[in-house]
Amino acid sequence: MTSTLLKLQNPEDVDSEYLLEVLLHQSINAARGGAAYAWATSRGVSLLFEDSVFQDFLGSGVFHLIVGVDAVTTPATLETLAEAERNYAGLSIQAFMSADSEGLFHPKFAWFDHQTSGSLIVGSGNLTGGGLWYNREAFTVSELEAEATQRVQQQWEAWKISIAARLYPLLDSGVLDKAALNTGWTLGRRSSSSRSEQSVSTVAPKPTLPPRKDEEVLIAEIPRSGNRWKQANFDKRNYEEFFGARVGTQRRMLFQSVDEHGASGEVESRPSVEVASRNWRFELNAASGLPYPTEGRPIGVFLRLRARTFLYYLSLPGSPWHEELVTHLETSDVASADIRRLRETTADAASLGAIQLLLRAGEGSFIDDDPA
Repeated sequence: MTSTLLKLQNPEDVDSEYLLEVLLHQSINAARGGAAYAWATSRGVSLLFEDSVFQDFLGSGVFHLIVGVDAVTTPATLETLAEAERNYAGLSIQAFMSADSEGLFHPKFAWFDHQTSGSLIVGSGNLTGGGLWYNREAFTVSELEAEATQRVQQQWEAWKISIAARLYPLLDSGVLDKAALNTGWTLGRRSSSSRSEQSVSTVAPKPTLPPRKDEEVLIAEIPRSGNRWKQANFDKRNYEEFFGARVGTQRRMLFQSVDEHGASGEVESRPSVEVASRNWRFELNAASGLPYPTEGRPIGVFLRLRARTFLYYLSLPGSPWHEELVTHLETSDVASADIRRLRETTADAASLGAIQLLLRAGEGSFIDDDPA
């Protein structure tokens, strides 16, 4: 029997499931799969294909992706897709290019075959950062028995044959030319006769996640954890109430680091991790390769932008604002705790240099766009 659930992706709801999480979950132990998305961005491609869960699937499974170039998808995204295709023998990707007289290529679905069962994910989200995580989206997840999974695959194969004339290699010159018209998130269509002219079109708002007024921040000392302190430990209360994880389940978080100069790191897609010692932790790229300080503790400053989505600054002893953060913790109501962790609003902590750094960086954080 097929069962179908409606999922409403809501970045304001800590318990909402994101499309990225569902795709990753359905890829686990799958033998093969396929997907078609109207458009993609490099951010969306990276969130999916650079995740270790999906990479495990690609290491042994077969996956065929079709991406449209009628809007949004840029040459930079096609290059990112082509690199992913080169890295995995079982991954094949084609571009769909509509004729100028046709309507938009607009599907958004994925399927997975687990041999004795399968799944079908259909909805509004594209292969973009917004579609996978930042936007409000709606999609259904259908759990299929083996016979229904086979029918989906038959439909998929027949559909590919029917559209074969519109499928091209990712780096085909015509595909790249068409994708070049999408630079800057211009969503309009242009005929071949007017490509050299300025188009009159709808331009999407800049897709970022700026911080909201009085959002909550966490200022937390990070304890030593052997030689792997890159995995930052937290108490259960903050693990659940601030980060939005749930003990007994594995949820995904997005982090993006900011250095002392305001430069943003790569977006980090991280699962929540529980260990037998009753520590709850997340891995942080900003701590990678750094020795734990011989004196003092690192302090992580986390700014929550949306549910399970965070900017953070990692302050080490001797770095800018570290002494200010230590003093702030020492004069707070957590001053006597062994490991000090303080939650407050951006308004309460607005005078701190590290908070000001994150607020400035937040205006351009999690950008879901490709460079011009």
